[in-house]
Amino acid sequence: MIYEKYRTTYERDNLHITFDEMPYGQFVEIEGLGVEVIKVVASKLGLNWKARINENYLTVFKRAQKVLNLDFQDLTFENFKGVEIGLDALGITAADAEY
Repeated sequence: MIYEKYRTTYERDNLHITFDEMPYGQFVEIEGLGVEVIKVVASKLGLNWKARINENYLTVFKRAQKVLNLDFQDLTFENFKGVEIGLDALGITAADAEY
């Protein structure tokens, strides 16, 4: 399986903050020691903590395959070219939306 993404990584105060562009959307990952610290950083970034997802990108891809009836097996930008996909169709709420 081919799995593509563009990733920008930042480190600050023992946290890893990554901005990932996937073929089906853009995501932020915040990793570090302690949930409370991560919640503070998420809030500073304007992210809704309640909209977080705990699934990995492949799980989201498998849901997209099912919901959109996709017949390809590779998670590539080329495969998603021209595919209209809304996060709501995947059961995901945008964390940077008004809340």
